[in-house]
Amino acid sequence: MQRHVDSLLARGVFVREAGDDDEPMVDGGPLPAKTVQLKDPVFARADSMALSLKRLFALALQDPGRVDFSTHVQTLANHLIEAAQDDPDSLLAASHLDRQNPYRVIQQFLGACLTALLAPAVGIAGQEKVMLVCAALTRDLGLWPMDEALAGAGKTLSDSQRALVNEHSVRSVALLQRQGVTESLWLQWVSQHHERCDGTGYPAKLAGDQLDAGTRLLGLCDSYAAMVIPYPARKPQFPANALRQLFLERETRYDALQVAALFKLLTKYPPGALLKLNTGEIAVIKARPTAPELPPTSFVLYDVQGMPMLKPKLCHIVNPEQQVTAMVPVEECRSASLIIKRLWLKPEASKEKETVAAAS
Repeated sequence: MQRHVDSLLARGVFVREAGDDDEPMVDGGPLPAKTVQLKDPVFARADSMALSLKRLFALALQDPGRVDFSTHVQTLANHLIEAAQDDPDSLLAASHLDRQNPYRVIQQFLGACLTALLAPAVGIAGQEKVMLVCAALTRDLGLWPMDEALAGAGKTLSDSQRALVNEHSVRSVALLQRQGVTESLWLQWVSQHHERCDGTGYPAKLAGDQLDAGTRLLGLCDSYAAMVIPYPARKPQFPANALRQLFLERETRYDALQVAALFKLLTKYPPGALLKLNTGEIAVIKARPTAPELPPTSFVLYDVQGMPMLKPKLCHIVNPEQQVTAMVPVEECRSASLIIKRLWLKPEASKEKETVAAAS
């Protein structure tokens, strides 16, 4: 039973799998979940990283001091940064499509992926970039113990619950310090990730030049991830709709140049987006266009009868015969989840064929 597996892993119980002897180790032992295999496809590595984040959260709150939390998070941040460099499309797809993990894990991980991908665009690199990704992975640690109560509260929070939410960045910093985190930038960015350019954020109502590039980027990526990931009290927005809302607030709450960079990164249909075609078929975006004149790489998952296809078919969503009519929630395509994953887990040899087919 999954809850028993979760309980055992939270206590540090694990079984070594074939090849684990080559896993990267850090001070304090292996990561509390299956360690990321850097030789694996990025889509698979993303799944492992999200699971590791989930275990780290559980250990930090249930058994403080059990692991070297700071070192583990930095190791995870470095793995994520490497994955972002190796295959950004697969990383974006995996984080947009994840529905196996709790909301807090998915939302944090997606925001961290975007942060890693956009950091160079705002001039953040090296160890500073690692600290920013660490902050993105842990910014809502203070909300984790409250998630069940908040989900049960529905759309309307009580005054006391709203006060707790508004204080969660401060509580997150306190929890991180209790876990031995001392890096000043990491703590600063976590404490400020809900501040906004126009001063309407919290907890300190900072504004304008009081917010550095890292704070602004963290807040932007956090907001986008919160919009597109489903939460018990609200339905998720489609990526295009979330981007539109951020665009409308680009001169007030968010940095206009950073919003433009997010648009350029994700495009209208980011990898992992599910689309209804005018043929009645449902397709998924696998990769962004490699050139402005080319379409994104996409595959039909459901045929015109609404049946999952065992072998997805390459399609061209810019052709008149296969135009997009609507976006489709991930939750409505669970029956094709394994088929979807296989698209990103194919042997490397098949990628060249797909690229040629997409270009033609």
